[in-house]
Amino acid sequence: QSFSVDSILNTFKTTGTPISKASCSGYDSEPLLRLDNALESLFIIAPPRNVSVNQQLNRSLLQTEYINFITWENSPFNSGKNISKYNIYIVKDSGNSLLISVNSDVFSYMHRHVEGNIETRYAVSCVDANGNESPLSYYTLKFTE
Repeated sequence: QSFSVDSILNTFKTTGTPISKASCSGYDSEPLLRLDNALESLFIIAPPRNVSVNQQLNRSLLQTEYINFITWENSPFNSGKNISKYNIYIVKDSGNSLLISVNSDVFSYMHRHVEGNIETRYAVSCVDANGNESPLSYYTLKFTE
C-alpha cells in the first residue's frame, strides 16, 4: 500500500498529542508526533500491542512441564473494526508456523509442553470478520546465562 506525502503529514497531525507553545501571537498548538499511533492508523487493521512472553515451570503430581505464557493487547485503532480472532505464530528461520487461532475476547495463550530455557520467537496478529490480517507483532523469549 502506498501513501501520498499529504496523507502521511495529515496522519502525523491527527494522531499526535496536541501541545501548546508560547508565540508572539499567544499560544499555538502543534501535535507532538506519535509515530506508533501514526503507523497503526495507516493499517486496515492495526497489529496487537504489548506482546510479551514468559516461561514458567509447572510441577504437578503427575507431570512436570514448561509453559510459555503469551499475552497481548488489542490496538485502540481497531475499535469498531470487528476483530474476530488473533493468530499466534512460532517464528523460525524457515518461516512462520501458525500455532493457534484464538477468539477476539482472549488476550493470552498458554503454549504448553515447550522446552525449558530455549529462546523462542512468537508473533501475534489480529484478523477481522472479512479475513483481513494485521501486520505481525513479534516477541522473542530470551534467557540469560
